[in-house]
Amino acid sequence: MLTEPVRGSAVVAFRVLFGLLMAWEATRYLTNGWALTSYGPGFHFTYWPFDFVRPLPGRGMEFVFALMFVAALGVAAGLWYRVSAVILAVTTAYVFLIDQVNYLNHWYLIVLFSILLVVIPAHRRYSLDAWRTGEDRPLRRWALWLLRFQISVPYVFGGIAKLNGDWLTGRPLTQWLDARTDTPLVGWVFEIEGAGIVLAWGAMLLDLAVPWLMLGTRVARLPAFGIAIVFHLMNARLFSIGVFPAMMVASTTLLLPDDWPERLLAAVRRRRSIVVSGGVMTLFAYWFAEGRVPQALVFGLGVAVLVSEIGRDGVPAEPEPTETAVPAVTMRGAAMGLLALWVAVQVLVPLRHLVIEGDPSWTEEGHRFAWHMKLRDKEVESIVFEVYSPQAQATWWVAPEQYLTPRQARKMASHPDMLVQFARFLEEEFSDRLPGDLEVMAHAEVSLNGREPRLLVDPDTDLTSVPRPWWGHAEWILPRDGVSTGAESG
Repeated sequence: MLTEPVRGSAVVAFRVLFGLLMAWEATRYLTNGWALTSYGPGFHFTYWPFDFVRPLPGRGMEFVFALMFVAALGVAAGLWYRVSAVILAVTTAYVFLIDQVNYLNHWYLIVLFSILLVVIPAHRRYSLDAWRTGEDRPLRRWALWLLRFQISVPYVFGGIAKLNGDWLTGRPLTQWLDARTDTPLVGWVFEIEGAGIVLAWGAMLLDLAVPWLMLGTRVARLPAFGIAIVFHLMNARLFSIGVFPAMMVASTTLLLPDDWPERLLAAVRRRRSIVVSGGVMTLFAYWFAEGRVPQALVFGLGVAVLVSEIGRDGVPAEPEPTETAVPAVTMRGAAMGLLALWVAVQVLVPLRHLVIEGDPSWTEEGHRFAWHMKLRDKEVESIVFEVYSPQAQATWWVAPEQYLTPRQARKMASHPDMLVQFARFLEEEFSDRLPGDLEVMAHAEVSLNGREPRLLVDPDTDLTSVPRPWWGHAEWILPRDGVSTGAESG
């Protein structure tokens, strides 16, 4: 079944949208100077086992994002596609691995999609490569369904992550909405008592339901797609999450019938309402989401597709390919094994926090790579390090801002793994000032979802003598008073 031919139009549309959005994202990092300010010289919090990854010196990171921009356009156009896809995957993964401080769920999703596009032949149709070679070949079903699976993962596991006591009682969403009551059109809703709880439950149910509804019947598919568009537009307005809302809308089109691009083009020729609705939504999204043209265009396209699917006057531009017209193939054991491995990792990694003691929103153990998106609000009350020399009976107190940017210091203070990394850095930094084996302790007070600040880690634990937590629970991470463990946190 996985090797049966499919039209692949939805995959092609995703290739184009993904490539253009990544080109836009690369320009944002270049024009705003983030390529140097976020990935410049200095200390960086690496991922295990990629501690060797470092930013390029000088203006080298600008070259990386410029290369990403060119590769993204190559992917969108399907020009020298394999080379472009590999370069895009390498540059996005490289940028992602430089510093944990810059971890964003959408960058993780970008890396996953970039890797998948290396192996998916999304250039076989409607691409400059296909035009050059004179070939126009259908794709195989595995390519379409692998991408559908990948976009379903953040939805479903994002919903599962919301099944915790804090989220279901409106924390921290109520806090965030209270600060956004001036939002045009919808700000008054946030002032209603209990609105945060209702919206929190709605977001959880939306995440859990969207993939299943959109892959189901047409009656369920279209309302689910419409609600998803509204949901991501609200996220674009309320939160500073960059390209993520537009990326999610573009990716969600994969869950529509595979021939939606042909139906849209056929319907546009006969129904002006499609163009009008898409244009109105583009203008509205540009205004409501505060002036990001590429993002607004994606929302406009989403509404145009929705109107086209509601009308159903479009017809497929060509019949579904059959095995009589396309040579039959089989998926070899190695390919099937790699596909199964990819799926297993995507399913199991987001669930690992269920077998680790403690609330991942507090301990951060099992939090990353698990689609825990906008689930908690951590405020750092104070952070200072104690460097102690038993031999000299001397203590130095170190403010991390001496070595880190304010953003790095703030992020590190709430992440035990980063505290260990910085403690080891301080041990080396002070080795020529204090004699003997040094001990480094962290005094970090953090507030979770508006609660009273508490110590995150044991201030008497020498962080240079403990392993970096990457699996299981580290006993030196203190429990959070008022926060239960695991899925029952409240």
